[in-house]
Amino acid sequence: MRFLVDSDVFLHSLLHTDRGEEARDFLDKYINDIATTPLNLMEIGSVLSRKYKWPKKKIDECLEVIRKSISILVPTEYDIIDALEISLKRYLTPIDAVMLVMAKNKDLVLVTFDKELLSYENDGFAVKNPSNL
Repeated sequence: MRFLVDSDVFLHSLLHTDRGEEARDFLDKYINDIATTPLNLMEIGSVLSRKYKWPKKKIDECLEVIRKSISILVPTEYDIIDALEISLKRYLTPIDAVMLVMAKNKDLVLVTFDKELLSYENDGFAVKNPSNL
């Protein structure tokens, strides 16, 4: 099984939140089977900078570790077109729509803590909370 990992999993791991241990356990266990997107890397950097006021050097170091440790999957134009359709139909954020579509199109399980994304498991998408793997 291969996984597409949402930004929130990385953020919980980095920030040592109440879900941090769960996130780190998942990432450690499946490190060879996980991927994310450049969009998620940008989101991680933005959240750490704007919300948590991390210094640029520390953010760059964290993002470099992620980039060297896992696969980075770039959405295709078809992924973007499919994501636009889902986003307009269900009013998802662009990143969430792209993640759902990429997971489905590439036969990956989307791993997230996001309750809205997790609700799509009932709509035929492979979406799981890290603790359920």
